Amino acid sequence: MRPASALVVAASIIAAGPCLAQTAPVNGIRSAEVRTHAITGATVVVSPVETLESATIVIRDGVIEAVGPAVLVPANARIYDGTGLTVYAGLIDAAVLVDVSVVTDGAGAHFSKRVHPQAAMSELSGPDESLREALRKLGFTAAAVYPSKGLFRGSGTVIALADKDEHVLAYAERAAMAVGFDRGGRDDREYPRSLMGAIAIIRQTLYDAQWYGVCLRIWREDPQGHEPPLRADALAALADVILGRQQVLFDVSDEHNALRAARILDEFELDGVLLGSGLEFRRLDAIVALERPIILALNYAKRPQVASLLEADDVSLRTMMTWEQAPTNARRLLDAGAIIAITTHRLDKRKDFHPALAKAIKHGLDESDALAALTTTPARLLGLESVMGTIEAGKVANLVVVEGSLFLKKPKIRDTWINGRRHEISREPRVSFVGAGSLTTTTGLEAIVDIDTKKKKVSMRLPEATPDDPDDDAETTEDIDADDNDGEAEGDADKTRASKARKPRSKKATNVTVLRDRVSFVLDGELFDTEG
Repeated sequence: MRPASALVVAASIIAAGPCLAQTAPVNGIRSAEVRTHAITGATVVVSPVETLESATIVIRDGVIEAVGPAVLVPANARIYDGTGLTVYAGLIDAAVLVDVSVVTDGAGAHFSKRVHPQAAMSELSGPDESLREALRKLGFTAAAVYPSKGLFRGSGTVIALADKDEHVLAYAERAAMAVGFDRGGRDDREYPRSLMGAIAIIRQTLYDAQWYGVCLRIWREDPQGHEPPLRADALAALADVILGRQQVLFDVSDEHNALRAARILDEFELDGVLLGSGLEFRRLDAIVALERPIILALNYAKRPQVASLLEADDVSLRTMMTWEQAPTNARRLLDAGAIIAITTHRLDKRKDFHPALAKAIKHGLDESDALAALTTTPARLLGLESVMGTIEAGKVANLVVVEGSLFLKKPKIRDTWINGRRHEISREPRVSFVGAGSLTTTTGLEAIVDIDTKKKKVSMRLPEATPDDPDDDAETTEDIDADDNDGEAEGDADKTRASKARKPRSKKATNVTVLRDRVSFVLDGELFDTEG
């Protein structure tokens, strides 16, 4: 197997401790954020091959300080009860492609607007907040982000999927160089307009980059008597690719393009990873023989329409077999010895990721292999295995907390932790508010409350009240002349007690809101004989 060389990221990896940029000083009260946390009593999946029961994870300043069953909780830590929960290392998406605006002209630009290797995602707008949130909800905490369009698209970057306003350095400022077979079509007259033309311009650009690198080296070593090379930013940006110091991420749309891409990588002896199509099983032996890591998509073919004979006649055997066998792709690649990471790329909707992953597991993919393809393998491919991918002391505190297993069709993800900060995804109410309960007001009235949190309905009723004991009314009648008005006094007391007898009554609440372990509502004060 060809080893996948790690990216040179030492200069751009976040330091183990809290590193602050030269930001403006706080004008006012400084944040009192607690940066020491402890998740206690949880099942901790340290790595795809190690699990700890009833373990504690201590997090300090964004880094895992300790993990284990006998770990002591620091006195200043905020404690989170993990009983009944499972904690996995935060998932890593090794290929998130985003549409970005890239400058394709100017000094040193390539003649083709589809060739812009000088573009860098670290200098462009990355994923917007909606995409970051969508990935966090799936359990992803870090992602390698690349431009989505072009032949030579530019360099990617590895980022934390925290809120965009958290000013955190990228884990790797420069990731792989993204390359694809993009071409024009009927509405796009820009060259190239065919696959053959796309392959030709990719190869020619790489040869030009080799030549330009030699020209620069000769002129820098002996400028006397040599004319300086013309400025060519696009070609200069490929220098590290040509020298094998920067990986290539080759985006391929099917198994045939995977073989074509590999031939180009081999021709120029480049270190490359394939961004797969999900169709590798159709040329399994040939794909595995490439000995190239594959970032695998889980986009399965849709069920063919065969409701009528006419529709059935239009469906080929190849189409039927693709639909049937696509979910076995990951398992078959691993069984054949391929190195795979799993991505959300190519899914029509990212929310379909977990159902697609569960389907692959149902078709033979082992859960530990699935976890490795989402944690340790992408971390290794990105050159970040010392920073993330497992739950170990010294690594960044990127975690996903789940109720039960992560590998269900609809896993119950509670939280994702990114750089030691908790992002709450969902939480069951700590107190069940379903059914009837009693409520006592400050005036001593006892009411029965009926709550249905699912339907967001609340009603309150006051039961029938019995009259007070006659002795209790002495204070009410003490001003009445007992000698002259005994009969009248007794009659008034009876009326007073009768007035205190209350018939049962009820009211329905409005503006019912259910939030975690709180229920709020508005109730007409008439129920309590008050206004408002």
